[in-house]
Amino acid sequence: MRVAVFSDIHGKILLPFKLVDLYQKETGNKIDFILQCGDMGAYPNIENLDKATIKHAQYDRDELGFHDDFTKTNQKIKSFLDELNINMICVRGNHEDHDFLDNLEKENSQNSLFPIDVYERVFVCRSGLTKIRNRK
Repeated sequence: MRVAVFSDIHGKILLPFKLVDLYQKETGNKIDFILQCGDMGAYPNIENLDKATIKHAQYDRDELGFHDDFTKTNQKIKSFLDELNINMICVRGNHEDHDFLDNLEKENSQNSLFPIDVYERVFVCRSGLTKIRNRK
């Protein structure tokens, strides 16, 4: 199994998919899925941006990539993702719209992962605590 690991993409959601596509074409090796380790920048609503994202988005519109490219269908992106056929699994970081993610998590309470994008290619792991038995 091959996993492509990314972190701190801050809204540049399409970038890991494009890099995986390039890697596969260059090497001939298949990636099974993308693991994104926090700070994905999942802000579907511009009104809910955190201060850091507002600051950086003034100079780099790609900080708003989740909002721009993954909340409403863009046929070109959809075709690319369908052809690539790889999912991204994410854990939360501090640069996310946690109210948005909390609501989706509640709607998908029986699942360990839940989709957050219009293409159903970006999944977030459930949050919560793991209980460990007392050890002697």
